Amino acid sequence: MNPTSVSLTPVSSGTSTLTVTSSTGGAYTVTVTGTSGGVSHSIQITVNVADYTVSTNPSTVGFPLGSSGSSTITLTSLGGFSGTVGLAASASPSAGLTVSCTPSSASLTSGGSATSTCTFSASTEGTYTVTITASSSLLSHATAVTVGVGDFSISATPATVTISTGSSGTSTINLSSLSSFAGTISLSASAPSGLTATVNPTSVSLSSGGSGSSTLTLSSSTVGSYTINVTGTSGSLSHSTTVDVSVTLAPDFSISSSTSSLTVQSGFSGTSTINLASLNGFSGTVTLATSVLPSGSTASTNPSTVTLTSGSSGSSTLTVTSSTPGNYTVTVTATSGSLSHSIQATVQVVDFTISASTSSLTVPPGTSSNSSITLTSVNGLTGSLSLTATVSPSGPTSSLNPATVSLSARASTQ
Repeated sequence: MNPTSVSLTPVSSGTSTLTVTSSTGGAYTVTVTGTSGGVSHSIQITVNVADYTVSTNPSTVGFPLGSSGSSTITLTSLGGFSGTVGLAASASPSAGLTVSCTPSSASLTSGGSATSTCTFSASTEGTYTVTITASSSLLSHATAVTVGVGDFSISATPATVTISTGSSGTSTINLSSLSSFAGTISLSASAPSGLTATVNPTSVSLSSGGSGSSTLTLSSSTVGSYTINVTGTSGSLSHSTTVDVSVTLAPDFSISSSTSSLTVQSGFSGTSTINLASLNGFSGTVTLATSVLPSGSTASTNPSTVTLTSGSSGSSTLTVTSSTPGNYTVTVTATSGSLSHSIQATVQVVDFTISASTSSLTVPPGTSSNSSITLTSVNGLTGSLSLTATVSPSGPTSSLNPATVSLSARASTQ
């Protein structure tokens, strides 16, 4: 008020100027009160401050890369404002996000409102600040929308896996949310021929800013080098990672013998050397066990365990004993963990029989008498047999002719 007091004379009048200013649009009531002594009078003046407001809903928008999002811009008349309001949008950072507002201007009537839809799309994941500026003549207002463009990353740990034939290996597939990505990612593994690859679980749900994983299991029976592609897909988003796989021969050992057949004379023993060798880096203790068919012969190994280091070899002695002529099969089984190998040897136990044509002789003094001694091969005994004769009690003399007899298989000699 200027001035804030007015002097009056009888039947006169005076004035004061009321000035109203406002930075906020709207309808206001100004009450002016005049006072003199005990007399007071008031007057009210309605003031309309013409303006408008601009707001966003939602003020935070999130969507995955390759998709789009939107926010509604609302313009509201204040203090009887009416007119056309233009809209302009700018993003920070400026690269990677596209903003389009439709319509780009709106007409407001006094006390009314209008809307425009701003649509966002992106070529690069990240968080953006979009400023929406509304302008009408000298009036300008701005509001902001935070836009999060989500994506996910995928990687493998380890990225190189070495397995042996007949065994399996694993790699962990790691998934991480980028720029507030949230959603379910489906996983698939593409393996070349000769290799089997599976992922478990086949889908992983990520929360905003979260992470998850799946296990890739690999197996093969074919030696070689392979590359596996693991692909994660969520909507239009798709990313891949690779795992290099090397399949080598499984560690093993070999078993062999110095001979596959033995000929043993009844009552004696025969031996064979059992050889063991490390294959493909095998190391461990090999236990030896024997079995004989049919019964009638015994077999053992010494030592019964052989320790191998990578690339080394070892041996054990197989001893076979029998007092019963016949043909036998000896099986030597070598075992280490789940590995087991066997070899077989045939054993021929041979013998001979001896008999006389007569078991008693009557010899007058000064004369001589003969008895035929017959030697017979049993189960294929061959070779020379030496004969000796002794007399008890002493008195007579004896001689053998011939004193050495050669036998062939299944033959008998007198």
